[in-house]
Amino acid sequence: MIDLTKPIEFMDGTPARADNILTGICGSTYRVRVYTDMDNTYTDINGQIGGVQVIRNRPEPKKFAIEYWLNVYSNGLFATHGTKEHADRFASEDRIACVHRHTIVEEGFGL
Repeated sequence: MIDLTKPIEFMDGTPARADNILTGICGSTYRVRVYTDMDNTYTDINGQIGGVQVIRNRPEPKKFAIEYWLNVYSNGLFATHGTKEHADRFASEDRIACVHRHTIVEEGFGL
């Protein structure tokens, strides 16, 4: 069953939105309006039309831990490096700091 409290998408991966309120009853099958910026689709509560699955819950994006070093320069520029050794090797004389960063990123945002 589709969980309308979580992100949904059409089967081709196109992001979709759904009304949280059921929009109608057809026999004993509840219907819900699912839409993109382009169109509206009415599905049953399981995300099907005529027994064919048309929407699904969007899978949680994969998360990755990354770390990097930033050479920060007096003119406001910076350069990113994968290792401290690499940052030190390619630093110029006007470097004012080498900042070590850890962060978590989601797949799809620059990866």
